[in-house]
Amino acid sequence: LATLHVPVSGSVESQFDFDEAKFEGLRVDLDFGAGWVDTAQFPGGRLSFGAGELHASYAPEMKRLRLDKLALDLGGGAKATVEGHVDGVSRGLIAAGGDAEALLAGRFDVALSNLPVARLGALWPVGVSRDGRKWVADNLHDGVVGEASAHVDLKLDPQHRTADIGAFRGKFRYRDLTINYLNGLPHLQGVDGTGTFS
Repeated sequence: LATLHVPVSGSVESQFDFDEAKFEGLRVDLDFGAGWVDTAQFPGGRLSFGAGELHASYAPEMKRLRLDKLALDLGGGAKATVEGHVDGVSRGLIAAGGDAEALLAGRFDVALSNLPVARLGALWPVGVSRDGRKWVADNLHDGVVGEASAHVDLKLDPQHRTADIGAFRGKFRYRDLTINYLNGLPHLQGVDGTGTFS
């Protein structure tokens, strides 16, 4: 799915039942510095960021890996946070990278703040609303996305290290946009407003 290139500090706590010889749970709390992640989910195959933090836990009885918080500093005052969970995660997959169900179901909520419109293209996941991405790239200029939130459903294939995006919907608030609403007409400038996407 991805390869990380970041300095990391923090803690990883786990429990093991020696009587039953089974893994009982996991807790991860990490801080990391500036770096990037190699992933085919973003244009150019890379997502760069500044400092961040990750808090996650694994409950084997529910086969659920929960992302309590992933926070990223995207630079220039822009921030991103992700929360959610992946179901169908077995003890074997956590312990050794094997024993996985065919596909794992993930549900995540993503929030962005203070993101310049000029950077939207670099953060727009590949395969998500290609027509919408092209229209935004061709027709929106200047301005800032003050707030944006999205709900994303994923199908994860741990054997092939791939992720397919399913449902994707959300809302956003913007300010000071320049919009080419219709070719041949003057551009709209200094536009503030809200919108939705799916």
